[in-house]
Amino acid sequence: MVASAALALTMLVQVGVPVYAESIETTAEAAGKSLKVSEKAFFKEMKEFDYKGMNRYVKDWGEGGQLVSAFYMVPSGKKYFAKCASKMSYRIISTKKKGNKADVKVKFRYVNCEDFTFNFCMNAFYYMADGKLDNLSSMSEKQVIKLVNGIIDKSQKDTKFNRFKTKTVTIRFVKAKNCWKVQKVSDKLADVMMANFASNLQNLATFSIS
Repeated sequence: MVASAALALTMLVQVGVPVYAESIETTAEAAGKSLKVSEKAFFKEMKEFDYKGMNRYVKDWGEGGQLVSAFYMVPSGKKYFAKCASKMSYRIISTKKKGNKADVKVKFRYVNCEDFTFNFCMNAFYYMADGKLDNLSSMSEKQVIKLVNGIIDKSQKDTKFNRFKTKTVTIRFVKAKNCWKVQKVSDKLADVMMANFASNLQNLATFSIS
């Protein structure tokens, strides 16, 4: 079940990588000049699940960020995670700034998409059983996006947006020219952006193995 979901996600991430790389190369410098302005702007974009907006304040997306960019490409994925993100709240606990670096400790409260993750795995499994994932490697970008879009559409039906988790994340900001940017999106931060999707997927994989 989880293996079929992982297969679909792997192909989605692969077609998403060119978009992810291009956006980093072509994005203009963010308008925010102070650390506080950059923080506020970044968290605002997070609450809208706006990958392009967040990208103005990110130097390196890391591995977790590839999943964010991939789901952002899929219309139903973008819509679903935007709804999750809109319910996110945060509180800055502390800021330790030294020179061109600053460690910002943030406590997040965000939607836990546990039911969506389970549905996603089940629907990906049904797609695999029907042979719809057999030729993923030879599919075009548009075909992969359309296929995953269908899985997400089925998976988000009857899902709840009232289950929450809290997570404290320390985010390293670095000064880049005239603004501050997230040095690297950690897996924990990406999990907040994606409503705990990656952690839920890992938990399901562990459960299925045990």
